Amino acid sequence: VIVVSGAPARVALTSSANPAEFSQPVTVSALVSPNSSTVHLPVPTGTVQFFDGSESLGTATLVGAGGGDATATLGTLTTLPVATHTITASYSGDPVFAPITGPPLNQVIANVATVTKVASSANPADFDQAITFTATVHQRGPATVEPTGLHDGSAALAPLKLPTGNHSVRAEYVPTGNFSESGDTLASGQEVRRALTTASISSSVNPATTAQQVTVSATVT
Repeated sequence: VIVVSGAPARVALTSSANPAEFSQPVTVSALVSPNSSTVHLPVPTGTVQFFDGSESLGTATLVGAGGGDATATLGTLTTLPVATHTITASYSGDPVFAPITGPPLNQVIANVATVTKVASSANPADFDQAITFTATVHQRGPATVEPTGLHDGSAALAPLKLPTGNHSVRAEYVPTGNFSESGDTLASGQEVRRALTTASISSSVNPATTAQQVTVSATVT
């Protein structure tokens, strides 16, 4: 009785982006190659099933990659949550090669990086003038989603009045979901100037005679 078992194979996982940001397209590939150089073996055929822990991510068919190797590429992933994922690939085997599961790949999915910019509706402003501060927040990386918790990517503070002087104004994005925090300080600060005034002077009698009583008034607005 002669028992012939399948030839051993190697499975190596690679990722197109590691670490990656949440929603960033990530492609995971498995390279399957003969685990022996002593004999000539055909190119591995069959399929590779990909797992995230115990959850199946999908199955891909091996395609010759040259040099006796074959590659199976999983469709682009965009829904992996923020975490470190243990990705494994299980090769189905074929008439020559035995089934095997390769070593895991730790795929890191990080929060989406954001950038915040603050702006003033009037700078400088006059005393008692209402000022509106607006913060605009966008993602600045390869992710495909925009920050949440905003209205069309921005948030505006209700109009307010500040005392005279220079004020340091800063906006900070408090992240919700899979986004990172960011902030911005208004360049050169918010200047509030003293209110402009006008003055006029008048006389009760003009011209007047010697010793005549005259009232002079000044009006400031």
